[in-house]
Amino acid sequence: MVFNASKCHMMHISRLSSSEQYMYQLCDVVLSSVTSEKYLGVYLNHDLQWSHHNDQVAAKASRKLDFSKRNLRGAPVDCKKLAYVTLVRSGMEYTSIMWDPYTKRDSDKLEKTQRCAAMWIFSSYSWKTSVTTLLQQLQLESLTQRCRVQRLAFMYKILNDQVAVPPASVDLQLSSRPTRGIDANKQKLVTVRSFTEQYRQSFSIRTAKDWNSLPQSVVAADSSAQFKSQLVRHV
Repeated sequence: MVFNASKCHMMHISRLSSSEQYMYQLCDVVLSSVTSEKYLGVYLNHDLQWSHHNDQVAAKASRKLDFSKRNLRGAPVDCKKLAYVTLVRSGMEYTSIMWDPYTKRDSDKLEKTQRCAAMWIFSSYSWKTSVTTLLQQLQLESLTQRCRVQRLAFMYKILNDQVAVPPASVDLQLSSRPTRGIDANKQKLVTVRSFTEQYRQSFSIRTAKDWNSLPQSVVAADSSAQFKSQLVRHV
């Protein structure tokens, strides 16, 4: 395998405010240091925060929505909704199980795009318009709720060996403590202690808490499709 050293970079990740920096070389070329790098469509930051990636996603979604507005003037409601769901929302949900926004600032930025889309779909821009009502008429759930469902659906697949992600590799372990209640979750996960905000808001820790709050009737679903269907009804 031959590497193009000019396209390779070095990112330093550390919890220390001032740590010793090292120079790395590849093919006799000194790699430049960066604080953010795009990898498979996801922006990774040196501080392990997702705000920069969230900003990029929101900006790209806004450009796609503007493109749809320019090219679908006078289109029927169903056509506009289909364009939004397939072109705009799909991009805002790409790999969202990793970077699902947990700050109000980041989540509001994405929800704003969906609210703008709802007004465009109905061509309703009056200040008296209730955007919440428009979203309900379009049956568009909040992106926050959709991301939560997607995270839990992936957790179900991990715990049921439907994806090549061993639970132990992502700090997941079933609890041995007995649970009480008729519909109490009998597949609760061990709560892992987290000392940093980045780890506390990571997929494993954050989704494990959501998983433990689900009833047994949901987590005991026979298939991932059945699980997702029951989960949507539950939330």
